Amino acid sequence: TVSTIILVALLFVQSSFTKIAIKNVPRRVLRNSITVLAIVLGVSLVVGVNISFDSSLVEFNRSINQAAGDIDISIRSALNEPFNQSLLETISETNDVANASQRVSDRVEIWEPVDEEWTIATMVGVNSSSDFSYLSSDDMRKIGQLEVNGTDVIVDEGLNFTVGDIIKAKTITYNFSDPLFEQSNSSEEIEFNVVGIYYPEQLGAGQGSSHTVFIDLVKAQQIFDREDKADYVIVEVTDIEYTNHVVKDLEDELGIAYVITPVKENILSSIGQASMGFQSGLQIMSVLTVCVAVVLILNTIYLNVGERTFEIGILRAVGSSKRQIFWMFFSESITLGIIGVTIGLFLGIPFAQAFSFLSSQFSSALMPAAESFVFKPWHFILGAIIGISATAIGGLFPSIFASRINIINSLRPLIRKSGKPRTTLKLIGAGIPISVCSVFIFNLMNNHSGSAGYSTIFVWVTIVPLLMVGLIASTAGLLRGLSPIFERILILFGGSRRIISRNIGRNLMRSTICFTLIGMTLSFIIVVAGAQGGVKTGLEDVIHSFYSADLTITSENLLNKTFATDLALTDTGELIANVAPTLIVPRTVNLLNNQSDTNSSSMVIAIDSEYSKVMSMKFSDDTPEDVFSKLKSNGTIILTAPLAKSLNVTVNDEIQMPILSLIQVPITIPDPNGTIPDDWTGTIPDDWTGTIPTITINITQLEITNVNFTVVGIAVGSMLEWNHGIYSYSLSEASYISYESLNETFPEFNETANLFFTKINPEQEVNLVRDRVKEVYGSEYQLNTLTTEDTLNPAREGIDKTFAILNGVVMFAVVNAAIGVAALMVMNISERRREIGILRSLGMSRLQVVASTVGEAVVLAGAGAAVGIIAGLILNQVTIGFMQTMGFPIPFAIPFDSIWLSLLLATVASLISAAYPAYRASRLKIVDSLRR
Repeated sequence: TVSTIILVALLFVQSSFTKIAIKNVPRRVLRNSITVLAIVLGVSLVVGVNISFDSSLVEFNRSINQAAGDIDISIRSALNEPFNQSLLETISETNDVANASQRVSDRVEIWEPVDEEWTIATMVGVNSSSDFSYLSSDDMRKIGQLEVNGTDVIVDEGLNFTVGDIIKAKTITYNFSDPLFEQSNSSEEIEFNVVGIYYPEQLGAGQGSSHTVFIDLVKAQQIFDREDKADYVIVEVTDIEYTNHVVKDLEDELGIAYVITPVKENILSSIGQASMGFQSGLQIMSVLTVCVAVVLILNTIYLNVGERTFEIGILRAVGSSKRQIFWMFFSESITLGIIGVTIGLFLGIPFAQAFSFLSSQFSSALMPAAESFVFKPWHFILGAIIGISATAIGGLFPSIFASRINIINSLRPLIRKSGKPRTTLKLIGAGIPISVCSVFIFNLMNNHSGSAGYSTIFVWVTIVPLLMVGLIASTAGLLRGLSPIFERILILFGGSRRIISRNIGRNLMRSTICFTLIGMTLSFIIVVAGAQGGVKTGLEDVIHSFYSADLTITSENLLNKTFATDLALTDTGELIANVAPTLIVPRTVNLLNNQSDTNSSSMVIAIDSEYSKVMSMKFSDDTPEDVFSKLKSNGTIILTAPLAKSLNVTVNDEIQMPILSLIQVPITIPDPNGTIPDDWTGTIPDDWTGTIPTITINITQLEITNVNFTVVGIAVGSMLEWNHGIYSYSLSEASYISYESLNETFPEFNETANLFFTKINPEQEVNLVRDRVKEVYGSEYQLNTLTTEDTLNPAREGIDKTFAILNGVVMFAVVNAAIGVAALMVMNISERRREIGILRSLGMSRLQVVASTVGEAVVLAGAGAAVGIIAGLILNQVTIGFMQTMGFPIPFAIPFDSIWLSLLLATVASLISAAYPAYRASRLKIVDSLRR
């Protein structure tokens, strides 16, 4: 804003020469229109990307707020056990807690008449008169309060019921004496009255099942035997910014017996981090289009200076100062910039709408379609600053050059100095050493940078520009020095090839600008493609490293690990070679390193001896080869590398795992009447005399036992730090123990499993095995099956969709570069009108004129492609190195497909860009061309 005000003030100060500049703008309508178009595209892209991204973030927040209701924090028992609802008072009294409500939830089976089958749903008990999330729903206000201890229910719209329907439900119990924990429905059918329908996004349901049913809290406590108890408490804070502060206070107040989860904060934080990084990448790509506009403005003003050299001489001769000459051309570039910025700011709004729609189609996870757009002042201010700054940079050097033109030389063009000799040798002599040195320094820093991300940033800021300068200078020198070779290569252009080779070397600066535009954009295509391939390869590597099973069988319920034997002994055993039963302990634990006073949460995974035969894991160098043998011993554990790093432990170090359990503690209390008085307070009444009878009762207490574990191995894998959800658990927080340790540490899960990693016989086809497993066990157990491809394909698609947005922005930059090339070709034609007239008068055909223009564009496209490919490969390695230092170790690979695509794009863009200028040159009338 300040820059704009200063520029406007200068326009008034230099009013006389500003008028000259403004009058000169319409003199070259086509040239200036193309220049303005480049500015418009750059500014509109910057504005549109930021508007669409901020609108998408607002849409994320809206969706999350709708899904979670007003629920900011959720509190559960660390043992997943019901707790006394008196805890609600303690939570409500915590600072900055606005509201707190207790809920009860459990799974039930609902009879669906339409499908004529029982379906699983979660029944949630709420206090409809005090549950803040329930009361905040507009739809729920229409229904009012649920009858206390009544049979009114509000059902998920996906259950296909309407208000007034009667539904039947049964609670779900499990026969724990059965080896496979077979599900049973021992309860009688209960009928409920449907009094409301809601969408899953409302009321903060989110219980993890496909359907949810809301009922009165008291009735739910009665159905699920939770008298005076709650399963979890939902909390609303006074301000979302206070969430972490409230979580810390609650942790101090409640201790480790409860798991306190900041529901919204976790989601918003992860989305914000992912979106910020993605938005930064798109903004970099957007600025690339602005760089194209800078180069185009630079060339436009230089050409204007060349055409008006005589005019400059006259103005200087009548007393104009150098400052006034400078301002005349500089204000002309600013005028073009103001026109382009103004149009670009307006076009940024429809571009944001189009970009948001297309992005949501490709990757709705990162950029959902916004229902309404958010327009902030900084969106337009940023676009205006970037646009005006681009024009100022582009017009600065030509304006300085114009102000320094000698008066006598400008009035007598015939005595102007000729170009400096030996330009070719100077460019090559300077360019090649600069390129070689920059590559050498980069490799040196890359090999010794370690994990210091700042060194990679230094490479981007210093080495990369040096590399580009060296490549451009070398290529420019080769263009002029290899003119005879080009003349021989361009056989298809016939007699025009000599003119093509001469024209390229004659106006070397403009030719350099032209192939630089092409090279800059193509280099980013290779960078994006290389990063895309590296991310996909890295993700596949981590999946194959930790999930090398051919088929994974998962169960919603805990099964006895002997189910693995059943799989291997039935007729499916003819198809299956090995089965590894595995248990993801349904409880998050906390690991402690008392030596360094560090701790970290972890998901514990129990594995047996078959695991190493089915799953391939990579380990750190200090992990012993017999790590799985050592793991069989009780009290041993394998950590993933990110978890070991957060705990600051290595192999053979000791860690502790606090285990929470509920125990029955017998206590003896006085009982003067032989029974426990209802008003007994735990003290002996003053009026008691003589011998007091006693009675022993059991009191449930929470016991914390610190179990010691020895780290026997550290599992490693590329991208492990960034993995947060394959097969429903986070690899970055995973720890592995044996079943011996499981049975000792978590006896309630003794010999159980919920995952069965399977290796099929080599001659069998995985889909055939999957179908057979479903056929044999599908009706008896609730099993799901996954192949490696089932996991890889969604991940690949997600990566492709995300990078499709980046590629789209890069292609936008390619279009802008094509516009720049077209503008340069138009300028060349304008400058060579007299020359074309002379050649046409000597017998040159219109087709040869077209061939000379198109051939020049093709040669420059080839030079740009060469620069873009070389620079792109080096920049790709720089990008990969930066991602590796950030803990994202993706491999480097040459994207051959993108290299061929770059060559194709360079050729097509040059042909399209040269089409109209070539046609225009061929239609020039000989007489008009000579009369200049």
